[in-house]
Amino acid sequence: AGYRVVLWDYGPDSPTDELTGLVKRLHSTGAARLVLMGASEGAKVSLIVAARTAPMVNGVVSLSAEFVLTPGIVVADFVKRLHCPLLVVTADEDPYDAAAAARQYMKMAPAPVKQLVTVPGTDHGTDLLSGRSGAKTVPAIVTFLGHVLG
Repeated sequence: AGYRVVLWDYGPDSPTDELTGLVKRLHSTGAARLVLMGASEGAKVSLIVAARTAPMVNGVVSLSAEFVLTPGIVVADFVKRLHCPLLVVTADEDPYDAAAAARQYMKMAPAPVKQLVTVPGTDHGTDLLSGRSGAKTVPAIVTFLGHVLG
């Protein structure tokens, strides 16, 4: 679809510091529009970093973000400062309470464009991208990217 994608897997440093550094580096090298997307831990990191690096991030896709990022960073403290478009995806019976977190994030995010996609079942994180969940999740992500990135 013409998107450039950067995959990263955080190492020994703080994942939020690592992703913040990556966003700043991409922005300084000319990346005009950035969307962060993560699953589970990566979703929490993406939400936090999007709030930290505003307005460099143009959107966030969160798959199964829970309430707390270890060691005790409350994700909602950052979501309430999130003004970029937001897509939150969760399973209605998520075993890690991501469904409840998703509902809270939708209520508190000041983003003018935000969408909650809930699929049936217990899929969590990247499992939302395949099978029955993927049939609803993937098109929602593609539509979101098209809207945010044009």
